[in-house]
Amino acid sequence: AGGAGSDGAAGGSWRDDMTDGAQADAARIAIRPVFIGGCDRSGTTMLGSMLGATRGAVCTPESHFPAELARRVLGPAGIGRRELVDRLLAHPRFAWWDVAERPPEAWRDDEPASLDDLRRLLAWAVTAYARRQEGVALPSTGEAVWVDHSPRNLRDAKALLTLYPDAKFVHIAVSYTHLRAHETVL
Repeated sequence: AGGAGSDGAAGGSWRDDMTDGAQADAARIAIRPVFIGGCDRSGTTMLGSMLGATRGAVCTPESHFPAELARRVLGPAGIGRRELVDRLLAHPRFAWWDVAERPPEAWRDDEPASLDDLRRLLAWAVTAYARRQEGVALPSTGEAVWVDHSPRNLRDAKALLTLYPDAKFVHIAVSYTHLRAHETVL
């Protein structure tokens, strides 16, 4: 333990249990998220795809789960690390990512989960997703950009900023008259 990326969280570190593949990548890579939000059909997916095509970046399918899990971790009752992992794996939006890898069993202990634990779990998920995408090459160390294009990211901005205080947000605003013009075409 220790070194870059170690957070010294109480109750032990998941980093100690990462040994290979995406788990090791998640320990060495800091995820810098870019959250794109706007109304449905505003172009969040297109912009996400464009940003995700840059070197050192990956655009995942819409997630919705980071804010939901952050609210659980910070809730009055809290959440254990086992439940945190189980909730991620069972989330319908995570199923869209089609990640066959699973986090290490050692992560499923009964210690209380922290935001650092959630960030590490999400780093694992993003790197595991990137590993199965052709043409996506995240750096083996340092920082990688995670682009999430869920339209509701702006509604979830408070929870997302609590989870990632340095996150970047992009708001796609479409005028009402623009939307009305497209309704008649559809």
